Amino acid sequence: KGCELYVTNGTTNGTISLGDLNPYGNSNAYGFTAAGLKTVFNSYDNQRGYELWVTDGTSGGTRMVADINPSGGSEPYGFTLSNGKIYFTANDGTRGRELYVTNGTANGTIFLGDLNPYGDSNADRFAAVGQKTVFRAYDAQRGWELWITDGTVGNTQIFADINPTGDSDPQNMTTVNGKAFFSALDGWPSEGGHGRELWVTDGTQNGTYLVSDIVKGSGTSNVLNLTPAGKWLYFS
Repeated sequence: KGCELYVTNGTTNGTISLGDLNPYGNSNAYGFTAAGLKTVFNSYDNQRGYELWVTDGTSGGTRMVADINPSGGSEPYGFTLSNGKIYFTANDGTRGRELYVTNGTANGTIFLGDLNPYGDSNADRFAAVGQKTVFRAYDAQRGWELWITDGTVGNTQIFADINPTGDSDPQNMTTVNGKAFFSALDGWPSEGGHGRELWVTDGTQNGTYLVSDIVKGSGTSNVLNLTPAGKWLYFS
């Protein structure tokens, strides 16, 4: 059957093939992300290309969720669980690679908007803040900046233009104590900014700020490896 999907409970008898998802070759399923009792993933078949699939761990419950790009594979990836919903990007063949959300059903798979009408927004780096999710996305006017969503079209929007003169390029999004910490560039010191330093947001404008200018003056700390441990955040 080629490279196909299996499930296991760690025993020989509990290691089961979930079907020949691509009868004409390999399905190469990957990107498994669980939401409740369902797991969504990316899988290939010769007719539809790479599309969004779901499984409940049984053959009968393994199926394609949505053919997002009917003219070819939408190649969904970047699956991230936040507030019980799975966010990802996909290309519908018309609007470029844009933001979607799914609960593992066809009706619950929603296109959240053409965030960059001039190309791909490539949304990623999702982190929960309360009942909302912050992420980074690209648009042609502002570059890579901080966005926010609650999983609905009406409430998916640019949240903070941290670097008005260019990209702030938020990275390493990590949730600790209900707040999202990340690194961002508000401009280089020679331009009046702080370099790449540690930022935080609680999902409000007033609650989004530079935590510390660790290397003051003309330097930048290049914060990396943000890792939560209980109520603390470790980083280099």
